[in-house]
Amino acid sequence: EEALHGYNGKGSTTFPIPLALAGTWDKALIEEVGRVIAKETRAHGVQMVLGPVLDLSRDPRWGRIEETY
Repeated sequence: EEALHGYNGKGSTTFPIPLALAGTWDKALIEEVGRVIAKETRAHGVQMVLGPVLDLSRDPRWGRIEETY
């Protein structure tokens, strides 16, 4: 399943994209977002998700820049 900014199952929470979350500089908030995503995906029986990438985006023309912190 994809969980870039929340699990896409019925009744699940959608969060801002990782790039926006990183802009808060609030590591505790980002950790809590991860906990919520994990809890919601497990509640739907999901065992593995594709999530954000810890990467340095140096070229804004890259089409997947929103997936990075």
